[in-house]
Amino acid sequence: MTNKQTTLIIKDRATGKTTQLLYTSATTQYPIIVQRRTSIMHLMDLANELGVVIPTPMTVDDYKARGRIRENHILIDEGY
Repeated sequence: MTNKQTTLIIKDRATGKTTQLLYTSATTQYPIIVQRRTSIMHLMDLANELGVVIPTPMTVDDYKARGRIRENHILIDEGY
């Protein structure tokens, strides 16, 4: 097992965390994992407003249901 680098974005509410995550996803093409399906549409709408193309976000359950995890890198929005 190898140690993988984790980067946390810690900011107050409404200071651009999700926007920063969208730009990161657009640049890297890493998928964004969210807790709720409603968050997927919110992220897609915001990405469209920002004019960036991102991989379709997925819920934690969707990600786990895929079985073998293919992505080496993921981005997590609203992580707890």
